[in-house]
Amino acid sequence: MGVLALERGDAFLQLHVQGMMSLKTSSTRSLKAEIKSWIGWDYHGLIGGSICIKSLRNRGLHTVIGLIGYCLKDEGLDHFRFYSKNVSDEQKDEA
Repeated sequence: MGVLALERGDAFLQLHVQGMMSLKTSSTRSLKAEIKSWIGWDYHGLIGGSICIKSLRNRGLHTVIGLIGYCLKDEGLDHFRFYSKNVSDEQKDEA
């Protein structure tokens, strides 16, 4: 289960991807390195980027529904794109 949204930051207006995925891992640090390698952002390449991975605390914004809603916050703006997998319309409406 997961969502990805293209959004534009307030401070520098840079486009970036915001997302939430439900997965199991023993280490967010190793997962981050593996994702960077998958998309070609390894430490030896010319292109770099940053990835932030956090575990959900299941309170406030840090819930599945809360983060789906957060990823939908730019909905209706020209740059907005949204992708989801195994997320129901009901979950999106609840967010």
